Amino acid sequence: QAVGTGFVQCGIIDPDDLPGFPAILDCGPDIDPDSGPNRIGEYPFLVGGIESSAGHILTQSSAGFDDSPLVDSMTILTGELIQGNVFSIKGNDANYLVVESRHTNPSDGSQGGHGGLAAGEVTDVMIEAHMDSANVQTIVLSVESYVSGGSGIELAYLFDWQLNRWLVVGVALVGLRPADNDASIITTFELPNASQFIRASDRQIMIRLWTISLGLSGPFQVFHDWVNIEQGGGGQFLSSGGL
Repeated sequence: QAVGTGFVQCGIIDPDDLPGFPAILDCGPDIDPDSGPNRIGEYPFLVGGIESSAGHILTQSSAGFDDSPLVDSMTILTGELIQGNVFSIKGNDANYLVVESRHTNPSDGSQGGHGGLAAGEVTDVMIEAHMDSANVQTIVLSVESYVSGGSGIELAYLFDWQLNRWLVVGVALVGLRPADNDASIITTFELPNASQFIRASDRQIMIRLWTISLGLSGPFQVFHDWVNIEQGGGGQFLSSGGL
């Protein structure tokens, strides 16, 4: 029953009986006693009713996060984790990795040595991925990100194993999340000379998403919904979104 209708917290009669949750987010822990509760919601795979959902959980062949099979792990370099983990960015599903910004300055070394372009409130998320084959000519990086207020600029970096440094491979203007959770704004970057970004010993790829707000003086949240990397030329998302 919980699979189909949501957990008990969703049907609580008096929300004041529960701890609170920041209203700006959709899902996460209840951490603010002065705010309303976080509605856990129901399992999203409801085609065919509750029985179908239960069957899907029991019989699916993967863990359910297979939109980004080559993404392995995630580390927050700058900012505070509000909710989510690496699985939050492995599916285009409105299940967000949310990171709150922190003030940094390029001159104080707080931006991890990749040459941040400006001082201010920023987030910096590093993602480890891999390629199944070392013989790759072109790789495609797809990113879906939003900010909590106004707009922001997101720089995508890849680590160049030949030069031993981070390189900017794309810039995107990010805005508010679409009102319809079914809508996606995905930016894709197609990168030739892929071998420089793939470590020969284990085919590892290192990605960083550095985001700064425009017009906001205080902290803001970045909502990362989906990060995917794949071999160019055969990906199903090559025509999605873009700058």
